[in-house]
Amino acid sequence: MSDPSNRHAQWILAAVDEYEAPLNRFATRMLVDADLAREAVQDTFLALCREASPPPTERLKQWLYKVCQNRCVDLIRRHRPTAPLEASSAPARQRDPAEQAEHRESVDRVRSAVDELPPRQRELVLLKFEHEMSYRQMSEITGLSVSNVGYQLHVALATIRERLG
Repeated sequence: MSDPSNRHAQWILAAVDEYEAPLNRFATRMLVDADLAREAVQDTFLALCREASPPPTERLKQWLYKVCQNRCVDLIRRHRPTAPLEASSAPARQRDPAEQAEHRESVDRVRSAVDELPPRQRELVLLKFEHEMSYRQMSEITGLSVSNVGYQLHVALATIRERLG
């Protein structure tokens, strides 16, 4: 028979393996500061370790994002973001230099438009498009109703479209 504390440790390590990178991306976009983002993610996993009865596996993703989101909000209140967003780590297909420059400019314009959104709308855009969450999952994480998530996301996308012209 396996030791329960060993199973718990293995479960935590599996959660870290699966969610550390996406949570880091989420926190970095929320905070626009890689060091603060790492702190938020570390605090998220420490909170998971402290849980007497961890969330069920099917709710783990929402639980982690909710804890991380709360920690990011706390850090935003204490710190002002100072670091600019780094270039995307996704590999680009081979393009000629002019096409690459145009693509980078487009990505930068979209990122800038997202970064200029109010924090709640920015958070919803990130959860929907970078982390591929449903409205229900976003509702559980943010505490907003599902219909309010839809409305806020609609307003955010309209604002982005307007800013991009």
